[in-house]
Amino acid sequence: MVIHSRNDWAETHLDADRDWVKTMMLTTLSDMTGQDFSRSAWTDFHRWSFANVEKAVGSPYLLDIENGLAACGDWCLGNRVEAAFERGRSLGEALREWVMTG
Repeated sequence: MVIHSRNDWAETHLDADRDWVKTMMLTTLSDMTGQDFSRSAWTDFHRWSFANVEKAVGSPYLLDIENGLAACGDWCLGNRVEAAFERGRSLGEALREWVMTG
C-alpha cells in the first residue's frame, strides 16, 4: 500500500520531524480505514521534496529517433502520478508507431 499526502500538507510539514510526519500519516490512514497500520511488518517513508515541476517541458515526451533516445515523465506536462502514466503511454504509442512504420 502506498499513501500520499496532499501537496499543500507536504509543503507545510516538509521540515517537520520525520517520525512525527510518519505517525500523522499512519494515524490519518487508520482513521480513514478503521485499520491500525502502526505495527505493520514493514513501512518505508520518503519525502519527495523535489517532485513538483516549476515549468513543464510542454510536450508529452521527448523522442530523438536518430540517436535512439526517449524520455518521458510527469515533468513533461504536469506534476501528478497520473501525468507520468499518461506520458509513458503516449511515448509507448509513439514508439509502437515508429517500429510499425520503420
